[in-house]
Amino acid sequence: MEAIKRKTRLQDERESRGLSQTRLAGLARLHPSDISRIEGRRALPANYQRVRLARALRVPHEWLFEDFPERIALKEVGS
Repeated sequence: MEAIKRKTRLQDERESRGLSQTRLAGLARLHPSDISRIEGRRALPANYQRVRLARALRVPHEWLFEDFPERIALKEVGS
């Protein structure tokens, strides 16, 4: 059984504003693949990315990313 992924607050905020990942990336001066990886919880945003995304969405960055872990457990190569 596949686990259902919960949307990130970032994705909820982006979608509620009718923004595509590409448009948000442009507003935040990031690459669209960054948005995809962050929303998919495949990457943790760097501090500068958190600040840029929060500014683009006009929300506090602490609030926007409070649903993110401090680090992601990555699968070891070869396992």
